[in-house]
Amino acid sequence: MALRCWGLSSHNGMKVKLLAMRCLLLRSLLRCMLRLVELSTCLGFDGWMESYPNLSAEVAVDRKYDVYMRIDVFGRGSFGGGQWTVNTALDLLKRNNVSAAIFAPG
Repeated sequence: MALRCWGLSSHNGMKVKLLAMRCLLLRSLLRCMLRLVELSTCLGFDGWMESYPNLSAEVAVDRKYDVYMRIDVFGRGSFGGGQWTVNTALDLLKRNNVSAAIFAPG
């Protein structure tokens, strides 16, 4: 008896089950990651250090331009201190080939 899943054979049905399990795992990992970001922000760890852009680019491999590093122009928690030294952070991001997200709330 062949198992049918959306009109697929039992062999392809197994692939669908594996895909569904991966989606559940990724969803739970995303939920944990969001909680970790929430916690770290509450504790005051919302900036990044000099090694973070390079590490993020290595993880992202060919999608490194999809990695955005936050720079606060006023310098709140930003690498380089913000204000007139924003170029320090921008130069580092350019060297590591990641994108910048510049914030100037006000």
